[in-house]
Amino acid sequence: MKKLKYRLPSTRFFSLLYPIEIKLSPGTSQEFEVFFRPTRSEPYEDTIYFKMQEGASSGGFHVPVRAYISTLQCTVPRGLDMGLCPVNVTSPKTFLVTNTGEVPAPFEWKVPAPFTFTPSSGVVAVGEAIETVCTIHPSAAEVFVTNAVCRVGEGINATKPSSRASK
Repeated sequence: MKKLKYRLPSTRFFSLLYPIEIKLSPGTSQEFEVFFRPTRSEPYEDTIYFKMQEGASSGGFHVPVRAYISTLQCTVPRGLDMGLCPVNVTSPKTFLVTNTGEVPAPFEWKVPAPFTFTPSSGVVAVGEAIETVCTIHPSAAEVFVTNAVCRVGEGINATKPSSRASK
């Protein structure tokens, strides 16, 4: 049987009930409630120190406690080359909007004519991707170079990734 005591985290943002002596037999476990009381929307880190109660020279170990802010992150291609497109013919090119973050990612595309994106807006679930089709319907034989802007996120999670894609 092992006897342990724990030391409360050093910051006031994480707390536990008053430290008690823990007695563990082989194959058993002990659960603790760690209370988190943040004051700002920022990441917090601390540790809980567990000390073996077998003598003055007995060791101990730290268990990290962390509270991170979920991030919003999407990836899109840096550019699309539509190639040669006939006049008055709709030419499509498919690409993915991928959510590589930790929260659902609402998005909305802004792109000038003669380009269109389908879907032009939506929400990408965490770890998922949405297939997006870029189409061009040129009315004249010209070279088209433009920027499409993808607005990602809303509210407190609106940390926007690099979201421009050249066409």
